[in-house]
Parts: sequence; C-alpha cells; structure tokens
Amino acid sequence: MIIDIGAIKYNKLHAIGSKVNCEARGLTKEVIMAMESEKGFKTWKFDTTVEILQLLDKHRPTYCTLACDGGNLWRKDIFKEYKMNRTEAKEKLPIDWNLFEKTVLELFTELTNYLPVRMLHIPRIEADDIATVLTEKLHKEHDILAIADD
Repeated sequence: MIIDIGAIKYNKLHAIGSKVNCEARGLTKEVIMAMESEKGFKTWKFDTTVEILQLLDKHRPTYCTLACDGGNLWRKDIFKEYKMNRTEAKEKLPIDWNLFEKTVLELFTELTNYLPVRMLHIPRIEADDIATVLTEKLHKEHDILAIADD
C-alpha cells in the first residue's frame, strides 16, 4: 500500500477549520486555525494518525509506504505559477507554516518508528509522483493499493 500523505495532511488540516466545525464552535475559520497552530497542531496529529491507522486496519497491507512531498518542486522551475493559488490561500491562514511542516515530519517519523510503515521523501518530488513511480515499478510482482485524492 502506498499512501499519498500530502493529500491527507492538507485534508486533515483544512477539516479542522471546516464550516461545520466553525458553526459548532461559534468561531471563524481563522480563529480555529490560529488556535490549532498555537497548540502545536495536536488535533491535526490525532486526526492524521487515526486516518493512517484506519487505512492499515482496513487493508492489512504487507508493506506500506507513506509518500511525502519533497518541497521546492521541480515543476516550479518549468511553470513558475505552479500551485501559486495554494500559496496565496496559505498566506491568508494565521498558521505557523514552519511549525506545521516540522510537526508533519515529526509525526511521520514517529509513525515509521512505531508502525510497520516507511516514509519516502525525495527533495523536489511530489508524493503523487512517488506513488506513481512505485506503482509502475512494483505492480508486476505485488498487488498495489495507492491511496490518493488526485
């Protein structure tokens, strides 16, 4: 099993500031996200861990790789505007993004220490590209389940 962790990490983060969560707590998305950042992304860590545990429990893979985005993506060298809309959206949220990325790396390192999973992080390469290459290389010898949302 190969999990595109890039998709999960942002889906879980944005779910914290979802409309339903905002309405239930009577707070704005910005306030909720700022609170999450201030407390070290504890809700995000819990929700992400539960998601991965549920995937492992449901599919019972022999092997599991967490494919992680490598940052400073090579596609930006070719197309400068690549994912620029995401940068603008990120700037609007009152989150310490450096702390978030540090928290992400710490959590995934912990998961690889305590669970039968491995993390694959290649500088400048996106998680979905890693999943695609692994699937292409391994599908003849292994049944591959790739979990991604794109």
